[in-house]
Amino acid sequence: QRVFLITQRAQYLEPYTEALRHLQESWGEVGRLTADNGQQQERRRQLDGQLQEKLDEMARTIALVEEGRTTESLALVASDFGRQR
Repeated sequence: QRVFLITQRAQYLEPYTEALRHLQESWGEVGRLTADNGQQQERRRQLDGQLQEKLDEMARTIALVEEGRTTESLALVASDFGRQR
């Protein structure tokens, strides 16, 4: 996603979109595999929020570039927003 932010070439989003698809599949599998363990399910719920925040941040940076607001997008990445959590 960062290379896309710099180059604005859509081809660099392919690994990101592919990773999102795999992440959704894998995260669903984690849910199925831990369904019988309440403690693991609670940890998964906690991670759900953190994961969604990161995915939202990444999607936001991409949307900003697509809206022609590249400087804002790069500033968001440079702010280490995701690391502050």
